[in-house]
Amino acid sequence: MINYMQKNTLDNLFSETLKILKDLISFKTISGENNLEFIDYCEKKLKPLGASVVKTHNKDKIQANLFSTIGNDNGKGIILSGHTDVVPATLSDWTYDPFIARDKDNKIFGRGACDMKGFIACTLAAAPLFASQKLNSPIHFSYTFDEETGCLGAPLVLKDLKKRNIKASACIIGEPTSM
Repeated sequence: MINYMQKNTLDNLFSETLKILKDLISFKTISGENNLEFIDYCEKKLKPLGASVVKTHNKDKIQANLFSTIGNDNGKGIILSGHTDVVPATLSDWTYDPFIARDKDNKIFGRGACDMKGFIACTLAAAPLFASQKLNSPIHFSYTFDEETGCLGAPLVLKDLKKRNIKASACIIGEPTSM
């Protein structure tokens, strides 16, 4: 049974997720192109919560991964992982601008709404809840670039995690693949 406080928290979480999702859809993070504004947006959501943030860049410095941690970074924890890039949007295939979120029939439409901006929006909306708890293990947020063109960003994150000796207990990848 959900009490009033829990329902209020869930309603606020849902509302914040939708707001963040609409913001994320507006970033034109097409594979192979600049994603720095998207990464900066995520960092601005996480840093005020006390999260540590590490960015790893591609060789041209126009794309970045973000790895952020809430809680005592004891080398363990759970990683919530998603990619920031979307496949190109051919405007003739869309009846409206794919980088402007559209709410229709209780659904949000826009480039990346499901793959993967929706999952990233969920993680960012839940971050204040995680930050308000006394966590036994940290929650990590990993947002990578260029997954759609060969997972080019993820190896940079893995190399950095190995160097920093972070060995998470689990990784939840919000990719909507149906396995």
